[in-house]
Amino acid sequence: MRPPHSALALSLITFLALPLFTQATTVTPTEHHGTWANKDQDGDGVHDELDDYPFNKDKRHFSVVIEKEFNNNVAQATLVNEFPFSVEGTISDSIDIDDFKFNISQELIEKNFSISIVLFKDEPKFNPRMAIITDNGNVLQTQSIAIKHSGRIGDAIMFRPTIAGNYNLSISDKNGNNDSSFTYNALAFVDNDRDGVDDIKEKALGMDSTRQDADNDQILDGNEYHVFKSRTERDLDVDNDNIPNWLDDDSDGDTISDLIETARNSDGDRYPDFVDFDSDGNGILDSNDFDNAIGFMQDTDSDGIPDYTDMDDDGDLLLDTLDSSPKEPLITSENSLLNGVVYHIYGNSYAMNKMMPKGAITISGKNLSGSLMYIVLNKLNDDGKPVNIRVSAKNNDTIEVVVPDYASTNLGGEEVSLFMIIDGKKTNTIKVWLMDKKTPILYDISPKSAKPGELISINGDKLFQGTQATLGNSSIQLEVLGPNNAQFTLPEDSTSGNLALSNQYGTSETIWLNVTRTIPVTVSIPEQYNALNGPFKLSFSDKTYTNLNDISGIMYQIQQTGPDTIIISNAKNTRVLSTIIYPNDEKVLFNLESTIQAIALTGFIQDKPSEEVKRILDLLPKINSYNKLIDYIKKGIDKDIEGTMSVTNMQVAVLIYDIQQEINSQLSVKPKLLSKDHQIQPSSSNDEQRPAITPTESQDGIKVEPTRGGLSDLFDYDGRQLVSESGQKRYHDIK
Repeated sequence: MRPPHSALALSLITFLALPLFTQATTVTPTEHHGTWANKDQDGDGVHDELDDYPFNKDKRHFSVVIEKEFNNNVAQATLVNEFPFSVEGTISDSIDIDDFKFNISQELIEKNFSISIVLFKDEPKFNPRMAIITDNGNVLQTQSIAIKHSGRIGDAIMFRPTIAGNYNLSISDKNGNNDSSFTYNALAFVDNDRDGVDDIKEKALGMDSTRQDADNDQILDGNEYHVFKSRTERDLDVDNDNIPNWLDDDSDGDTISDLIETARNSDGDRYPDFVDFDSDGNGILDSNDFDNAIGFMQDTDSDGIPDYTDMDDDGDLLLDTLDSSPKEPLITSENSLLNGVVYHIYGNSYAMNKMMPKGAITISGKNLSGSLMYIVLNKLNDDGKPVNIRVSAKNNDTIEVVVPDYASTNLGGEEVSLFMIIDGKKTNTIKVWLMDKKTPILYDISPKSAKPGELISINGDKLFQGTQATLGNSSIQLEVLGPNNAQFTLPEDSTSGNLALSNQYGTSETIWLNVTRTIPVTVSIPEQYNALNGPFKLSFSDKTYTNLNDISGIMYQIQQTGPDTIIISNAKNTRVLSTIIYPNDEKVLFNLESTIQAIALTGFIQDKPSEEVKRILDLLPKINSYNKLIDYIKKGIDKDIEGTMSVTNMQVAVLIYDIQQEINSQLSVKPKLLSKDHQIQPSSSNDEQRPAITPTESQDGIKVEPTRGGLSDLFDYDGRQLVSESGQKRYHDIK
């Protein structure tokens, strides 16, 4: 017997005021009005709670219609013979939709009734959605029934038909997922009070078919009726006090009223909290899961969730069922450290600090070993419910684990916090990007170096229709051949860049696609160079030339990456001639003017678009230091070509610095000559201020290796670098 309390007393007073439900003797029911006391209104041997026709002894259950594939649209819908009805099926196929066609007669329309459809399911990851569609494909306006989607209730909708004829019930998964475990049973019935219970069933059980919440506990009768002991058997009186759940102010008899416990389902089992003896599933009954001196509203971590229904009382994200001290937060380890996460994509391909449901990841760090270890993943979009995974150490510095199969992820992905617990102490927390499981995966492309007009083949996964390709900042029309293959023709205006695939769920990792074109070279040789000796070498080419004239007229392959600098140098490391080229140039032209321009903008055109570089070139004649550079070089090559054009010429280096300062001033932008690690520093000597370069940089996981070291970089560095990415090198300059 439950201990008396004020809420129970109030409920009993109300209960006694309702003689229809409280007479100790059996009451003979009037037509279509039964009582809770009489369990079988039609005397057919089937209790009313199990009888779909409780006042008809000749009928007991709705006909159950099982879906038949293919039924993904109204034209192929599985036929239902009658209303009301029961349907069953499985959302097991990719992009699966189950349609059922039923008919509403004119006789039913004239009764002006509401139809409710309640869907029951057992798989937690299944997030069902229902809709009503006409035969011509119009989606009708429906309303969600206010019953809580907890226990076995997956979805509940209602609509009021106004025209006799065919209607189609459409069932799918909200997240577009599918699995053989995504089974369901949906019931359609008359429900004028819209509480999720068949009106005829309410009358048989002595419920009020005109009220949604008979006991005013803010839990609809539908939630109090649809409580299941098993997949098919309901539990209408959970605490066996002979008061049905929909009239009981404390349905589970744990001394905490239903009004406080609500229909929330904290531990995700079949029983919502108001009928769950152990709401948080920690093995302690709700009636004992608090300090008596504080009371059942004890909330250790002050998160607004009382301890008796909180799966993590102290808020340290280690679930109470695994926590030896559930009311004392974890302390941080001073020895163990997490560095990052590697998601294994395919072969040697991987992504840093990313992961995908059901994908394998490797966690790296320091001192990651112990006798009892857990990985904690906290996905905030999942109601802040953490996932705890018991793991073992591969070695002292790495842990391997498979990511849980999250039912849903934000479109485009979302951030998840990750840390470890090692022998009762937590590590630092790192942020990992959780990709949706339908995000396209890019395994490989062929070829990796191509000319415009060539066909590029793509190998990957989850390449559905609608998948798009991007190369750099440009979108490319993609032809999807199947879930693992696609192709496209490289557009004429393409430039080298990172190729990625994307859809509504997210974007893949990238693979560098080198775009090349072959164009002619023209060399206009200054007369001062006539006596200059070779051999000469051209950027991006290993071939040497005896005379400068030998270079003019050759066909030269350029890499279309953006504005770039091409150099002709000799064996003494002298920049003889140079020029700036653009991705869509039809030829390469070397002369003295192009050389001075390229020198002036050394390191300045990095990552700038063609339009901006051309605008800067137009500005150069107005720059005082640039005119000084012209004068210096023209006079210098009359006397000493190699000395003037040498990479060690500090006077030229200082003029370059001054030119770029003036350009920034003219453009009214904050000076940004080079990246942070290439800042020009004053010399510690008594010489005039000279630029010095520290050519080291690491950015976004890509190792950057300048093509020259030290002071020579300022003169010869054109903003293009040798980049090592995923074991491949892209050569932007050869000196």
